[in-house]
Amino acid sequence: LLLLLCAAGVAATFDDDTLFKFAFPGHTALRADVPFETEPIVIRGATDEEFECYVPVVEDKSASAHAEAAPVDPATLYNSGDPCIRLMGPYWSYQYCPNKHLRQYHDEQKAGPDGKKAFVTTEYYLGKMLQPFTPAVRRIMHLGALVPSVSQNFTDGTFCDLVGQPRQAEVRFVCGPMDGVVTVDETASCRYAATVESTRLCQFPGFQPPKQSVHEILCLARGQRDIPAGLE
Repeated sequence: LLLLLCAAGVAATFDDDTLFKFAFPGHTALRADVPFETEPIVIRGATDEEFECYVPVVEDKSASAHAEAAPVDPATLYNSGDPCIRLMGPYWSYQYCPNKHLRQYHDEQKAGPDGKKAFVTTEYYLGKMLQPFTPAVRRIMHLGALVPSVSQNFTDGTFCDLVGQPRQAEVRFVCGPMDGVVTVDETASCRYAATVESTRLCQFPGFQPPKQSVHEILCLARGQRDIPAGLE
C-alpha cells in the first residue's frame, strides 16, 4: 500500500522521522477538524476492491519543538566515586569508570600448577588519562537515529605494539533510559570509540530523543468490503 501511495505522487510526505499507519474505518465520514491532503489516493486491494485514502497534513515542528543542545562536560555528570558501568560481551567485556578510564578485559578460569582453578584476567586500558573537555555537541548514529552527544577523550592506555603508541579512546555520551556502556568499536588500530547512555544527560535541554507520533492514513471503502482482503 505504501508503494502505491508513493507512486501516486505523495512520496515527499514520507520520511524516516514521520510515522504513518493505515486505518480502514469503513464508510465513516472524515472528521472536519483533521486536515488532509487535497486529493485522496485511490488504491485497490488483492480482489480489486477500491479505497479512497486520505493522507494527513503533517506540520514540520522539528525546528521549533526541540531545543538546541548546549555543550555539557561529562565530568560534571558523574563523580569519580560513582560505580563503574560495564558492557558484558561473549569474550571481551568493557568497563567505564567515570572520569577515570575505559578498560577492555576477559576473565577466564585456569588451573594453576597445584591443579586449583583460579580466575585469570587479560586486560587492556583503552585510555586512563582524561583530557580537558572540548565544548562541542556532535550528532552521532545511535539506535538508528542521529542524536546529540558530548565526549570525553582518554589517552595513555595500554601500550600498543602495532602503532608504537599507547591506546586512546573517545567516550561519547548520549541520553538514554539507563546508565550503561552500549557499544565499543575500534575505529582505527588501537583507537576506540565507546557510546555510553546517561540518564543524567537527559536532564539537559536538547539531548532528549524526539518524540514520534503516528499519523493515520484513512482509507474509506468504496464498495461493500470495509477492509482489504487479507487484513481482516
